[in-house]
Amino acid sequence: MFKFILNDSNKENVTLEYIRKFEEKWGVRFPDVLVNYYMNHNRSELEEFSFLIHNLEFSVEFIIPLRYGNICVEKILSFNEGNEYISKTFIPLAEDIDGEDFYWDSSSGKVFYLSMENIENPIPICDTVEQFFEILNKSYEGER
Repeated sequence: MFKFILNDSNKENVTLEYIRKFEEKWGVRFPDVLVNYYMNHNRSELEEFSFLIHNLEFSVEFIIPLRYGNICVEKILSFNEGNEYISKTFIPLAEDIDGEDFYWDSSSGKVFYLSMENIENPIPICDTVEQFFEILNKSYEGER
């Protein structure tokens, strides 16, 4: 399902119980594909590749783990709570090689790229997390 995964670190996956508690705490409901990813591939290493959207080149260094590590969804959400420029409905999804983030908008379901240099203007990437993972799969396949 996730062809872009280089190395699975199955040691640090999360349980469905943890995911549901997280959702309740933050007032979100993750799409099934993201629940599947966190339960089976949380903190997995990804292949290196890039993709084009709107004639802009993007890369994904890693999918931000829900839990564990120095960078995880809950730590980023806690950090962003005081940031007036990042919507409260934006949930961190992935990070590129330059440390810029892709966010999933829990109210619309869309995925956006957010550059800290232009934080007020998120770039729309796709309409769903499922489409985002499809883009990653297709981009990786194209690099082989």
